[in-house]
Amino acid sequence: MFGAHLSIAGGLVNALEEAERLKMDCVQIFTRNQRQWKVTPIPPTQCDAWHVKLEALGWRSGRAVAHNSYLINLASPDPDAWRRSVALQRSEVERCEQLKIPYCVSHPGAHLGQARPPGELHRLGAAPGRDGLAGLKRIIKALN
Repeated sequence: MFGAHLSIAGGLVNALEEAERLKMDCVQIFTRNQRQWKVTPIPPTQCDAWHVKLEALGWRSGRAVAHNSYLINLASPDPDAWRRSVALQRSEVERCEQLKIPYCVSHPGAHLGQARPPGELHRLGAAPGRDGLAGLKRIIKALN
């Protein structure tokens, strides 16, 4: 498949229309402004237009993919930031369900603790450090 991350400016369906114009087989979108915490509901008319076009393209099998907000950090050690991130991730998943998008590309975040020394590579299979393990536990808790 060939696709791209396309803009939803002017309406969600515009990304599907641009993908069709460019003869793409799939598309990735942000379902909302990815750089803001504020989430506004998807207008029913935009949702309906999205579904009609998705059906017309025959893309109900996962050819449209969403990408979550860059603000989300499910590994954050800050309780307020973690709660906001969990709420925003939930919103992202709910928007995907509303749009019948089966996949959401997610970057779970960073533990924000002590980093490896500069130039030290992460060894595959090596156990995470204390901060990394704490971050992983926060990600697991958030996703659960």
